[in-house]
Amino acid sequence: MVVDLILIIIHTVAGTVWIGSVAFMTVAVLPTAATGDIDATPLERIVGRLMTLSRSGTVLTILTGGYLAGTTYTTETLINTVDGNLVLTALLMWLILAVSVEIGRRRLVSGLRAKRVRAPVAASRRSFQIATGVSMLLLVNIGLLTANTVIWWSLSIHRIREETKYRRDEMNHPTLDDEEVNSEKYISTWRDMLAKI
Repeated sequence: MVVDLILIIIHTVAGTVWIGSVAFMTVAVLPTAATGDIDATPLERIVGRLMTLSRSGTVLTILTGGYLAGTTYTTETLINTVDGNLVLTALLMWLILAVSVEIGRRRLVSGLRAKRVRAPVAASRRSFQIATGVSMLLLVNIGLLTANTVIWWSLSIHRIREETKYRRDEMNHPTLDDEEVNSEKYISTWRDMLAKI
């Protein structure tokens, strides 16, 4: 449980930094470079930093997401449940995002090495726009997946509370002989409820 929580945090932070850096590149850096306000050398350094964030984000999200999906879903639940379909959709969008950023980088860097700025920015703009659009859809997808998880946990907690209340009432007002309702039964009831979590 603690390992899963740590991996969820790493997955979320890595994905957020990755998506944010790609969106910043598309919305702020490329338009500025297109007007000629950034020279080739600083832009090449910016692209290098973007690629460090993008590649590390790609690796971290695939490792953590793969582990979490592997421990949470079976092949059947990936295919036949809403959450499973959201995970598969996220994986497809992740792939499109990673490929689009790599294509945009390649188009941009090839021109920057020749000390040109405007033409490579124009050539790479569409790839970065696709990456940013897909990343926004990915955020919506993850939001839906998270909302489903929160709802599931809320319902699970509610169910556990109701079962605890019912069992507590049963312990205070037993319908069975008092000897049958003993501490061992009470302990096993709690073990059963905790095992369901």
